[in-house]
This record gives sequence, C-alpha cells and structure tokens, in this order.
Amino acid sequence: MNRPEETKRVYTLNDADALSLEKTIRSCFLQDQADFAAFDTRFGAPYETDFQNDITAAEEEAADNYILTQQEELTAEVEKWMEASKKSFQSAKYFIDQAFPSKTLELKEFGYNDYEKARKSQTRMIQFMKQFHKTAVKYSDKLLAKGYTQAKINEIISLKTALDEANQKQEAFKKDRTVFTQERVEKLNAAWKRMQDVCNAAKNIYSENYAKYSRYITSERTGTQPSPPPPLPPEPPVQ
Repeated sequence: MNRPEETKRVYTLNDADALSLEKTIRSCFLQDQADFAAFDTRFGAPYETDFQNDITAAEEEAADNYILTQQEELTAEVEKWMEASKKSFQSAKYFIDQAFPSKTLELKEFGYNDYEKARKSQTRMIQFMKQFHKTAVKYSDKLLAKGYTQAKINEIISLKTALDEANQKQEAFKKDRTVFTQERVEKLNAAWKRMQDVCNAAKNIYSENYAKYSRYITSERTGTQPSPPPPLPPEPPVQ
C-alpha cells in the first residue's frame, strides 16, 4: 500500500496575497458572470456565492491562530508542572539530607544521581517523581521526624499525575496538529483552485478580447501578473 502524501499549498504566495488576488478575480468575475454562464452554465448562480464561500473559509483559516495558541497553552501547562516538580524535589532535599546525613545509598534511592537528567526531560521527570514518591513513602517515618510533612509526600504523586496528564495532552495535540494543518491547507487550496477555474475559462471566453483576457491572467503558482498575450494579427485587407 502506498503511503499517503502530505497535502501542500498549490501556490507559493503568502496566504494574505493569495486571498487578495482571489478577491480581485472574483470582482472581475462578478462583472463578467453573464459571459461565463453563456460559455458554461455551471458559472451561473450560485457559482459566485460558492466562490465567496471558498474565499471566506480560506480567510478564516489564514487568520486563525487557534493551533498556535493551543500549542502554546499546552506547552505552558507542561512547563508549569515541570517547575512545580523541580521545586518539590529541591525543597525536600533539606529534609532528606537531615534524615540521611552521609548515607549515599539512600540519597541515590531518592534520585540524587538521576535528577540532573530528569529536570531536562518531561518524560524522565514523570518517572523520577514516581520513584521519588515511592521512596518518600518508604522512608516517611524518618522524613516526618525531621519536619517533612505528609501533605508534602502526597503532593509528590499529585505533581507526577498532573505532569503526566499535561504531557499526554501535549503529545496527543502534536499528533492531531497534522490533521488540523491538512484541513486548513485544503480550505486555502479550494479558494485558489476556484480562482484558477475562472481564469482558465476566461482564456477561452476572451480569446479575442485583449482587455478582458489580460485581467484574468495570473501565474498558476505565484499569482503574479505576467506580460499580456500578444495582440491578434490584423485581418488581411479585403481585395
């Protein structure tokens, strides 16, 4: 089975310029719609409405910052729980050191050797906090005797859960983003293809009308206005 291909824009203009050109061509089309409908009936009503609907949908997508905003919010949520997890461990170290002075094995069990790597990775931090909580429960009597609280021990697993859930949401969104992007590009492309449909028909409708022909000429990919077609040769003189 062939791998599906990524949906890409069918134009190289930026979205704002593409929309501007589409609006311009539609304005020309509205003036000339009777000529288009006479050439091909599908250009009659409601073609002009469908053209506008495609442009409106594309314009909404071009201006829509929803994807970027949501991603920033999810990232901020992960970072919030990462910082809270780091703070939880750092504040606990005072009491751990008091409970286990110079006891290397217990400190290693609490994750002293693993923290530097964990603090740089949310997935590592999730596992770190899980082990941290397990060890804090194991040695809770010694920690409580040094002033650490049961609420702080309970907080460790709560932070681990919050970080884990935030990370899952962020990762799921990264997977979904491809779908969102494809849907956006499809709408942007639809408006451009509608414009091209009009321009292609105009080449036939106005093959002998220089002024009308030239207003519908655009480069298929860049949207720039190339040089107009050369004038038709003069009619031979009547003998």
